Amino acid sequence: MTFDSKTTYHPKAGLRVTRVAIVMMTHKGENMEGRVGYLDLVRNNANYRNLWFGQIVSLLGDWFNLIASAALIASLTQSGLAVGGLFVIRMLAPFLVSPIAGVIADRYNRKNLLIITDLLNHKNRQKQI
Repeated sequence: MTFDSKTTYHPKAGLRVTRVAIVMMTHKGENMEGRVGYLDLVRNNANYRNLWFGQIVSLLGDWFNLIASAALIASLTQSGLAVGGLFVIRMLAPFLVSPIAGVIADRYNRKNLLIITDLLNHKNRQKQI
């Protein structure tokens, strides 16, 4: 790991700004300076930021749905076994579908797969309403 510092003048603030860049090397000795991290993508790429925040909202909704379903089943049945069954069923579906989805993701265009799965997911959610 090396440190590279550069002093520049910031016209709006009227200050001298020192920027320190940490240049990391991979285990093979390659320079990692040109790589972009998640924080840089969220800050600088509006499309990625919108996708990232949308995914956060979607996952929060899924977890709230799971908790609400568990609370409803617990209040209706008064059975821990029924609540456990809910969690098993909700987690079993991704477990069974993942190997097949992995093969499909490797063989077909991922952009088209994302569009198709989002459309199917939206259609499925419309049926639930």
